[in-house]
Amino acid sequence: MVSAADAFDILYLYRLLLSRRWSSPAGIPFKRDDRVMPQTAPRLMTPHHGQIGRGFTNDVLLVLVGGGIGSACRYLISSSANRLFGDSFAWGTLAVNLIGCLTIGFLVGLVDRSLLSRTYRMLLVTGFLGGFTTFSSLSLDSIRMIASGYWDKGLLNIGINVVLGMVLTFVGLLSASRI
Repeated sequence: MVSAADAFDILYLYRLLLSRRWSSPAGIPFKRDDRVMPQTAPRLMTPHHGQIGRGFTNDVLLVLVGGGIGSACRYLISSSANRLFGDSFAWGTLAVNLIGCLTIGFLVGLVDRSLLSRTYRMLLVTGFLGGFTTFSSLSLDSIRMIASGYWDKGLLNIGINVVLGMVLTFVGLLSASRI
C-alpha cells in the first residue's frame, strides 16, 4: 500500500518532470501544471521539495551525516535502556521515541521562530531525528507483544508512546517559544 508520504513524493517527481519541460517519448513537450501538487507547508522530516541543484547535494550530505549520528544514538540509548530496565517491555524504543518527540518539538519551535537555519534543520530535524526516532520499531514491538498474547503490554506501549510523545512534543514547542 502506498503511504501519503510516498504519494506526495510521486506527485513531486511528476511535477519535477513537468517543470523541466522535458519531452515525452513521442517528442511532445510536457505541459507544466501547477495543479498537480498544491503548495502546502513543507514536511519537516523530509527534505524540502525545492529546486534540485548545488544545494541539493549539500542537503543530502547533511541528512546523511545527521541520519548516521541519529541512528548511532538510537542504538546506544535503546540498548542502554534495555540493559538498565530489562527486556520485559520495549523500554529502549519508548525512551528513544519520547526523547525524539521532545527534541523535534523543541527544534521545530526554533525553526518556526527563525532561530534555527535551514542548514541545521536539514542536519538535525530531517537527518538526526530521521535516523533517531523509531516509530517503525514501536509498531514492530507492539505487534510482537500482541501476537505473543500480551495485549495489555502491546496496547500500553502504543498508548504511552503516542500520548507522552504528543505531550513532550508540546513541551518542546513551548520551551522553544520561551527563548
